[in-house]
Amino acid sequence: MADNPISSFPVANLLMALGARPGSYKNTYHSPFREDKDASLHIDPKRNVWFDHGAGVGGGNIDLVMKCRGCTARQAAEYILSLPSSNTQKDSQADEVTSPKPKRLETRVLVIRELQNRYLLDYVANRGIPANLASRYCKEVVIRGRSIRKTYDNVGFPNNAGGYALKSPSGFKSTTKGGITTINTEGEFSESATSGRVTVFEGVFDFLSWLASERTVAPSTDVVVLNSVANVKRSVPYLRLHRTIICCLDNDDAGRACLETIKSLSKHMNDPIVIDGSHFYEGYNDVNDWWIAMKNTLNGRL
Repeated sequence: MADNPISSFPVANLLMALGARPGSYKNTYHSPFREDKDASLHIDPKRNVWFDHGAGVGGGNIDLVMKCRGCTARQAAEYILSLPSSNTQKDSQADEVTSPKPKRLETRVLVIRELQNRYLLDYVANRGIPANLASRYCKEVVIRGRSIRKTYDNVGFPNNAGGYALKSPSGFKSTTKGGITTINTEGEFSESATSGRVTVFEGVFDFLSWLASERTVAPSTDVVVLNSVANVKRSVPYLRLHRTIICCLDNDDAGRACLETIKSLSKHMNDPIVIDGSHFYEGYNDVNDWWIAMKNTLNGRL
């Protein structure tokens, strides 16, 4: 790869050239080709590759430029070759000396317990989620970082794979083991269907916002929380158990692509009715953004 100026061009430098903003943690960036509230794009500098967890896509330099600029592979190669490279290594070394490095986290789980950290409870409240809902469906997951004796508290949402989707007030997102989460109409984590209808959400705060808006602790339909749009195909066996699929996905490119994927896969699920529920929160990025705005409006009228 070192002999190829296209594939060896540092992906971090390429992201910056394409206008990507760095995230709060090492090797994370805000996606340059879609709306990205959180820094969901991660890079592996050693392999010089990238992966956007929010969009479920990744690859090398050519793939990144094609995705950002909507061009052919040839045009992408020409673009990369046009970028300044003579001082790339020098500049990267200077950045390492002058710029503080964010802590790189390892998802080594130390403790799983009931939500009790005030920092996390305030974070959940700021997302418009009542404490009783957060405590019913989420745990407090403490993981150890790379720095000695340093631990990090996260809101953990259990998934069907036995892992947790982690969220933190700092914007850090990770998972102890990837997978979807399915919940029945009794509000129980279950892979068995209890309704002919199922509602699909991208993240836990969207699901909890829906419950909060309905003033209930258990959903009126079965629920799938993808935890990442990259998990959409994992949801097919569960979605197949239902006659109606209501998609409450993000109003961005990744969410729309996920909806189209579910529609295209419906032929493998006995052709259920697929409903786009995003009109419910039109004008907002996701259900949680809509709920926060609604909640603030309601509070202002009290």
